[in-house]
Amino acid sequence: RTETTRGQTYVADYVELDPDANQMRERQALLPPAMMGRYLALPDDTPPQIAAVARSRTAGLTNDYDRVVALQDWMREDFRYSETSPVAEGYDGNGVEVIERFLVEEQA
Repeated sequence: RTETTRGQTYVADYVELDPDANQMRERQALLPPAMMGRYLALPDDTPPQIAAVARSRTAGLTNDYDRVVALQDWMREDFRYSETSPVAEGYDGNGVEVIERFLVEEQA
């Protein structure tokens, strides 16, 4: 290829957004479920316990924004992490099972 972009100019327009929590809650109603499905889909081999933990931690909340904030707060405040955890027999720390084990067993 002999062409380059050197010397070309570009113009970009943007809108800077800084929504507050209420605006985020209201936005959920404007997004069609079909649009959100691709971002909410889980791999077929996802253990059902992962969704069960998320549902139990967000019970009573009425919108996705509050659910996300509740899960984020829980993960920031109540979790015990170690980067040097031992690898148990039959458990290599890879795959979706690592998330299940972390959420269900280690955080119980």
